Amino acid sequence: MVMATADTSDPILLVQQMKEQRYFPKMLGLQGPPVDPAFVPALGADAEDIFGVTWWTDKLTTKDKLFGTAKDFAGDFYKAYGYFPAHDEVSSAVSGLILQLAVEHAGSLDPTAVRDELAKFDEDTSFGRIKFDAQGINVGSTSYAVQIQKGQRVFVYPKDVRDAVPVYPAPGWADRK
Repeated sequence: MVMATADTSDPILLVQQMKEQRYFPKMLGLQGPPVDPAFVPALGADAEDIFGVTWWTDKLTTKDKLFGTAKDFAGDFYKAYGYFPAHDEVSSAVSGLILQLAVEHAGSLDPTAVRDELAKFDEDTSFGRIKFDAQGINVGSTSYAVQIQKGQRVFVYPKDVRDAVPVYPAPGWADRK
């Protein structure tokens, strides 16, 4: 198993070099690139069977008053930008909503009052549950495993959001079509 965390360009180079060396592990996991819309087009069929992680799926049933459900957000985003969002787009949008709600609850723009409201924040959003711990880390949401199968990103874990069974072990370069 090979696991790597990096932005999209480095993992693309990693996969290209692995192919050049004719090495493909039983499992290749790249933290974010498999959910980046540029990843599969950059690698084509060489992206097949690569795992990734995301912190959002449009299958979430949570919702908020601005964006609605996760499915609503995904549909609206697609209409506006021509591709489906990943966790970066949704979390960025919801961050603005959370700040707005904290300002409204504080009744002020005072940084201390807003910070105190953010520390108490514990609500469902189109990104999922948002709840901050004492260090300001969102402990309300979860992560999801994805894999590139037939050129598409599919959810493979947890089972309640699964689109497909994970391909494991992945075939080596010589066994790929």
